[in-house]
Amino acid sequence: MNTKDLGEKSEAKIMSVLLDKGLTVLKPWGDNKRYDFVVELNGFHRVQCKTGKLKNGSIDFSTKSVTTKNGEYVNVNYRGQADFFMVYCPDNKQVYCVKVEECGLDGCRLRLEVPKNKQSKGVRLAKDYELDQVFR
Repeated sequence: MNTKDLGEKSEAKIMSVLLDKGLTVLKPWGDNKRYDFVVELNGFHRVQCKTGKLKNGSIDFSTKSVTTKNGEYVNVNYRGQADFFMVYCPDNKQVYCVKVEECGLDGCRLRLEVPKNKQSKGVRLAKDYELDQVFR
């Protein structure tokens, strides 16, 4: 499956979960926006969908996109252009929601378990970013 197909599949899974929760999802016309859709809950929130990959006890996802500028490939982050990343992880079939500002400019990691060294500073536990935790 190519990356566009994978992204569209994750977006559909995420939208389905939101709709099942009774939330309103607004889809922009075309695909030129820096967000995939808007969800309405205590206001309107721009959402960029990502596919998470389970790796070494963490769910990793990219927080940038690649575009062309003057014929060259350029990495572009989503700061100021989306409010949340919603991440579908096919490996555990879960959806997570992270504020864009809380993520690094290249990628983000959600840990499924507390680190063995018990470190907590700078560690994002996946359970804290499940949809029911974020959208109360």
